[in-house]
Amino acid sequence: IERLGQVFRSRVTDGKKEGGFLVVFDCPEVVLEMLAEQASSRLGFKVIVSNLRCSIEGTVLRSFDYEWYPTLEFADRPSDLARTIAETLEGMRIAG
Repeated sequence: IERLGQVFRSRVTDGKKEGGFLVVFDCPEVVLEMLAEQASSRLGFKVIVSNLRCSIEGTVLRSFDYEWYPTLEFADRPSDLARTIAETLEGMRIAG
């Protein structure tokens, strides 16, 4: 589990498949879309806001989706994306 301000990322497994989710708490959907676009530009891989919803302690959230496989090539993507979204969100907050 990784928490960077409003950004929350976690890995999950059912013993056979691996996956995860990355969400931003208290963030309007239009801002989520902007964050996905900016993260795609900064990181060089496509990031989208999923139409699937997840629920954390009763709060319904949309997760970010991106290509990921359990290999060394993709190992840093989850942390890089969480950090990039947190930094971009903070920059938006400062800019007002």
